[in-house]
Amino acid sequence: MTLDIKGVAGRLLERGFVVVDGFLGNPAAAAILTAIRDLDGAGALRLGKLQHGLQQTTSTASRNDRIAFLPSIQSAGRELTQRALARSTPQGNTSVAALPETSVLRTYVAAMDGVRARLSEHETLKARLGGSLDDCNFMTAIYPGGGARYVRHRDALPYKAGRKITVIYYLNAEWQEGHGGELQIWPTEELEEVPVRVPPIADRLLIFVSSMWHEVLPSWRPRYALTTWMFNRQDTALELLAEDMRQKKAAGKLDVKSLLMALEADSSDDDDQAPSKAGKAGGGAAEEEEDDESNDRMLNKGAAMSVLMQLLLRKKQHLQNKEMAAAAGGTAASGAE
Repeated sequence: MTLDIKGVAGRLLERGFVVVDGFLGNPAAAAILTAIRDLDGAGALRLGKLQHGLQQTTSTASRNDRIAFLPSIQSAGRELTQRALARSTPQGNTSVAALPETSVLRTYVAAMDGVRARLSEHETLKARLGGSLDDCNFMTAIYPGGGARYVRHRDALPYKAGRKITVIYYLNAEWQEGHGGELQIWPTEELEEVPVRVPPIADRLLIFVSSMWHEVLPSWRPRYALTTWMFNRQDTALELLAEDMRQKKAAGKLDVKSLLMALEADSSDDDDQAPSKAGKAGGGAAEEEEDDESNDRMLNKGAAMSVLMQLLLRKKQHLQNKEMAAAAGGTAASGAE
């Protein structure tokens, strides 16, 4: 089916999530289910991990699905993005399943990438998310039954995270009430609010803002799904870098004062040049499609550091301007007396 992108964007803006039934049709959903079972039979799926900063752990008490990432349709020159995204957000796992050229999963990946491109054209939604949706990554997951679950979590923080939109495509044709495995989602930050439960019925899409709290309730039958994360490459790289710097600061290995002094010494004397520097470091690669190296340039850690340094300088300058304004105001008031 063709998604009503305007309607989907409107619901995301209004409630943060939307449920769409009949996305590809039951025959396509059945073919995708068979492909996922084949991957699992070949040993491609591994126990999902929990993310703690840049570290990953396994805890079957919190999460016991088996997962594998799928190649992105934009995967050429995007390996760094995929690794950074997997490390920097709660679904961390960097294994990528190999797919045949004719795989139905490739068809699904292409369809979802088209949805991403169309959603990214909605300016109001893009502003709400804090950035464009310029890439996707994909994960297949199997909950084996027996009460398998994933405790309450969110896929991204609610500020400047790489992941913007989460899409889950369900593949359980014979799901019945009592099988469990519903996704429970909280439309607001108030966790006391009664959550919404979405049954994992075949050919159903659940689309939601990645920073929303959600959980997979205990599943008593095998539960199959495909997850797509639509993200912003620059924010993903900065998110990873910021977490790395946070950990260094916590370990006493980052001297923020010295860093700011070094940044100030290395910056241009012309304040008007700072934004253009940041734009060049953070956005230049997005406009260049000459080769894989230029596509990756935005995600290069050095480029991300340059963007972050400019942001720190702007914050420092803003604080200095406020202090100067306050001092000037105090002098004027004193003279008036």
